[in-house]
Amino acid sequence: MLETSNISALSATEIQAYKFILDNISLIPNMGISKLAKRAFCSNACIIRLLKKLGYASYNDFKYSIKQSLYTNTTQEIYNTHHAKDKIKAIFDSLDNSKILKICEFIKKSNAIYIYGRNMSSVPAKYMHEVLMSLDYPSILLEWKDVLLPLSNNSTENDLIILFTEHMHKAYFPVINNFSKNKSKIVWISNSRLNSSIANNISIYIHANEIDTDVTQHSSKLVSLLIAQLILDQIS
Repeated sequence: MLETSNISALSATEIQAYKFILDNISLIPNMGISKLAKRAFCSNACIIRLLKKLGYASYNDFKYSIKQSLYTNTTQEIYNTHHAKDKIKAIFDSLDNSKILKICEFIKKSNAIYIYGRNMSSVPAKYMHEVLMSLDYPSILLEWKDVLLPLSNNSTENDLIILFTEHMHKAYFPVINNFSKNKSKIVWISNSRLNSSIANNISIYIHANEIDTDVTQHSSKLVSLLIAQLILDQIS
């Protein structure tokens, strides 16, 4: 982004903003200039001056460049690490885009958004939560299974629960039944196939079909992360 030798060209405030950008680079594509300036404790004008010194014509030009860079680096890492280019392509070719658009509609219309993920599944859950918050869609991150049942008991038709899980364990079924009974919207993204006994109570189900890591044979959650990014791209 900027050669170290050119740091001297920046003011103290611009250096502060630049450091914030470096520390939060993955959030930049989904952040407006006013939001970035507020988070970096500077003005919109400061951001514009900084970007001109970085060689960008506009803030949108900067966001596009960062987004392309992040996408290229992420996908290249997936292909190189897992040798799974064909499988990744097959997974995304099979995704129903209407489901992605429907999830976006749920997010925009819901009064309360809950995002659940534990262990490795917390990675896509945390990412979606952080980006939605940066886009001014307040959401609550849940990482403990024990909180789901009491939450589902008091859910309403204006609530949305998004679950990222490795398995479609039967322990989740009472939770799903409660949310469904209260007419809440339920999105389940899992590495397991959809269980027919619970299918009618889920608003949208997406089979992530994760890729196992070469060493541990545990699913990497890279596909879930990319699904989350597809949703966030449509939201922003």
